[in-house]
Amino acid sequence: MTWSLCALVSLNAFEGMGVAAALPTAVGDVGGLADYGWVFTGYLATSVIGMASAAYLCDKRGVRLTILAAVALFVSGLLLAGTATTMLSMVAGRVIQGLAGGAMMTTVYVMVGTLFPEVLRPRLFAVISFCWVLPGIVGPTVSGALTEHVGWRWIFLGLVPVAVAAAALLLPAMRAVPPPGPRTGNADPSRIRSAVAVAVGIGCVERAVQHPDLAALPVATVGIVALAWGLGGLLPRGTVTARPGVGAPVALRGLTAGAFFGVESVLPLMMATQHGLSPLHASIPLACAGLPCAIGAWWLGRVAGPDALRRRIRLARYGLVMVCCANASLIWLSQPTATSWLMNPMWVLAGFGLGLAIPTANVLVLERTTDHDRAADASALQVADTTMSSLTTGLSGVLVGAAARGFLGYSTAFAVIGIFMAALALVATVVANRLTSPSGIPLGRTAIDGRAT
Repeated sequence: MTWSLCALVSLNAFEGMGVAAALPTAVGDVGGLADYGWVFTGYLATSVIGMASAAYLCDKRGVRLTILAAVALFVSGLLLAGTATTMLSMVAGRVIQGLAGGAMMTTVYVMVGTLFPEVLRPRLFAVISFCWVLPGIVGPTVSGALTEHVGWRWIFLGLVPVAVAAAALLLPAMRAVPPPGPRTGNADPSRIRSAVAVAVGIGCVERAVQHPDLAALPVATVGIVALAWGLGGLLPRGTVTARPGVGAPVALRGLTAGAFFGVESVLPLMMATQHGLSPLHASIPLACAGLPCAIGAWWLGRVAGPDALRRRIRLARYGLVMVCCANASLIWLSQPTATSWLMNPMWVLAGFGLGLAIPTANVLVLERTTDHDRAADASALQVADTTMSSLTTGLSGVLVGAAARGFLGYSTAFAVIGIFMAALALVATVVANRLTSPSGIPLGRTAIDGRAT
């Protein structure tokens, strides 16, 4: 059963990270380069809906039905993307994959809590974390090699039998899962409505920015209102203002992820269009970030002592500066005359910085939340991460689309992406200064967004 759970997590991680190396070729093949951002935005936005929906379904219908439905959706998304002949069907496949991927991850965590004794859970979560690291290291290279030598469609179609086999191996173990009992109240159906509003809001905002016509203003207005309303139901108070307590680290998680993935989503395309590299060689920068990220997180985890929290916050600031520098390097490395291989060490730097910043935000939220709010605040980390990544990858896609339509040059588009994402990383460093109390002492569990503990 453990192998089946790991296989499902690895499949989702590969589709979320490794497939990026194949998407420039796939999108170019179906004639959708002008709408490049939608293959990322659609995946990320609907994953928020999948997370919220799976939590509700696990509580109401049980994990067996939820995990089987998620795998079935995932397979259908793979088939649709793998056989796509138009950009619409490609985006639709990615949307379905995002919905299923978010649901699978939530259900896997529920299954771990249901089927495994408490003493084994930390070890299993460590294995699950490695299932995210490995696709980040080898996934882009494998994806690039398959795209170059076999064909991009097999990046999707080749995963179908693996997903089916993993689900089949889970079936015997799921007989031990107790049927759903009385509703626990942990899954609030209003969170599904909020998640749908967030996804709709992201889509409306990207549509308005990508097509600035007469309909753009009302569409953008609807999107902003939907985003504000939806995030209000999913994020803790004080997130938008980065209020010390839980709000600041949740905001830090979102800003950091947005700054990193806003650049990473276009790196293979930049390496191909600006430097003429093959899909395999264009994927190398993505592979360079995985191991440094894991090393950064491991190093951060070894920080101990009475001043451990203060040291973690300081390391997070250093990590954000690294991400900022790596993003800014896109300004000159995206020029056709630049030395293309320099992007590899720069993305090693970005991956290491990400490994320092993201775990710091996670630790601070778990330190500062209450028992009553722990589940909601923990899920808010993923919501902030996914929402900001959706918006920044969407913005990067808009700029790439403008270049594809001839409104500006590719060099200009990639340089603007580098400037904007570097600025976002700088904003995150400012937020990192709010991880401490006004007196400069990291907050503990005695002052949490004004809520009683």
